[in-house]
Amino acid sequence: MIKVLPKNVSELIAAGEVVERPVSVVKELVENSIDAGAADITVEIKDGGITYIRVSDNGCGIPADEVPTAFLRHATSKLQNADQLNAIETMGFRGEALAAICAVSRTEMITKCASDEIGTCVKYVAGDLDSCEEAGCPTGTTVVVRDLFFSTPARMKFLKKDASEAAAVASFMDRIALANTGVAFKFIKNGKEELRTPGDGRLESAIDAVFGRKFAETLTPVDGNSWGIGVSGFTSQPAYPKANRNMQIFFVNGRLVRSRTFTAALDASYANLVPSGKFAACVLNVTVNPALVDVNVHPAKLEVRFTDDHAVFDAVYHAVKSALQGKRDRIGIVPSKVVPVEELKVEMLNATPAKSIFAAPVEKPAPAEQTVIPETDVRISVPKVPAFVAKPQPAAKPAAVKPEAPAEVPFFEQSGPKTEKNVPVRQEATKTDTVHGYNYIGEVFRTYLIFENEAGVLFVDKHAAHERIIFNRLKSKFNPDSDAQLLLSPVTVSLEKRDAQVILDYAETLSQLGFEVDDFGGGQIIVRSVPVKLNDDDVASLLQIMADKLPKGGKRSVSEAFYDDILHSVACKAAVKAGKRSSEEDAEDILRMLDDDPDARFCPHGRPVCFEIKRGDLDKQFLRA
Repeated sequence: MIKVLPKNVSELIAAGEVVERPVSVVKELVENSIDAGAADITVEIKDGGITYIRVSDNGCGIPADEVPTAFLRHATSKLQNADQLNAIETMGFRGEALAAICAVSRTEMITKCASDEIGTCVKYVAGDLDSCEEAGCPTGTTVVVRDLFFSTPARMKFLKKDASEAAAVASFMDRIALANTGVAFKFIKNGKEELRTPGDGRLESAIDAVFGRKFAETLTPVDGNSWGIGVSGFTSQPAYPKANRNMQIFFVNGRLVRSRTFTAALDASYANLVPSGKFAACVLNVTVNPALVDVNVHPAKLEVRFTDDHAVFDAVYHAVKSALQGKRDRIGIVPSKVVPVEELKVEMLNATPAKSIFAAPVEKPAPAEQTVIPETDVRISVPKVPAFVAKPQPAAKPAAVKPEAPAEVPFFEQSGPKTEKNVPVRQEATKTDTVHGYNYIGEVFRTYLIFENEAGVLFVDKHAAHERIIFNRLKSKFNPDSDAQLLLSPVTVSLEKRDAQVILDYAETLSQLGFEVDDFGGGQIIVRSVPVKLNDDDVASLLQIMADKLPKGGKRSVSEAFYDDILHSVACKAAVKAGKRSSEEDAEDILRMLDDDPDARFCPHGRPVCFEIKRGDLDKQFLRA
């Protein structure tokens, strides 16, 4: 038999869609306060919000004769007709929040309009009106919710511990404060103030109040506009990735949302800049015509749909990418980070031989810049890696070979003739001025190059730096004429038949990377050319990597991520290896290429390639300043 559900049952069902846990109540009430034009909003909870929630504001308030109507289902002042659903600009619009909240709790509201001399106090218990009377109160609205879900005890078992529920409320307060920088928020938990924002309209101030100054200093401003879609806010510098996506905060027209389009665009912007498994942090607001976004697709209004996802993706991608690239405002080596004096621990010896101490504490200077200088001109298209082809040597001046050269083959293997000892002949270097005054000091652990100039000391990870430089050149143009070299003796690689067939299916794709391959039969592949100057021993492993990554079952389109993965491997194989001592000429070659390519600040895996210690910081550490 079909029956119409009783009113109290239907209200409980509706309440279950809107009010899942205490944070749901806080969200709905805070958004109502924002829609009311409040400039100050205070949220207080006890026991995770299960026993007590209070949200008060200084907004416009509710007229006395409309207060009972506000608690009816689908009663709202924000929507008058169906056409307005196509361009929603308020936080709320369904008129379900107050009805849903009072149906599962003991709810009290005190409200007053500026034009009224006295306010109104109304109380509901499990959805039924308990009392309605006049009350003295300031202009605005205060809602107190007690004993959440007392009327539906079965819902209580789905709640988490008080600390977990309180953490969810705190997280929401952080995010809503970032979305509404013109509102001064205060959050009190169990009698202790946890958050206070100034409400000065500046996102920088809100971030500082929510996450702290240290996090704020790792961010780069974002401001872009594409296809009429504005993107503003801040995004983290690549040197400071996070272990998860919890610090990725997105808003659409000031509304906190979750969107795969946004996260995908952010990931694409940071491709090759952060290590695998790490994520960027951001606080971004996307401003779009309300008619082009649908916010009425999720009970909690956390998900949205766009009429053109591709345009939104492009807007976020290009805005973030542009912020990361910035403008290069000076000529010189751009370090991945600058290490401040407080991170240095230099042991100093006391006058007493048997005793050693750390440097006495000194007054800390203003915090030094932590990461890459933000105004740097990061280019994508860059000149090709120098080939270092040997020039004809005059008979009277044969190429000098250092004693250690036969044992240590230079990493830039030239393509010209070799000596009878099979040692490449290096191009005779033309002595020019040092790169921006940097002098080569030496190498430690056969891995890290050290340079100095008047400003400080520069440390360079030679493998990471060279790997990134090669990757950038490969990435700039996929064509074998510029990045491939024919092998004097083609290499034959044995693979499983299935893998060999995959390589042959994508022969044209691989040619864009500099690999020319042919079928030799029986699972064997002949490789006639390779990118840059790979060693023959690297070819087999790279072909196996490509066979594993390429789509199986016939030729299909290959994503850019595949190219990046392969280029990572190619660059890593071709780059100079740590553990092999480099000559002074090799070190200076790397320094020049870093100067030519400001994008070479992080290796393709996201690790920094160099860092700088300022001379002033060293002087302070040794008490010379």
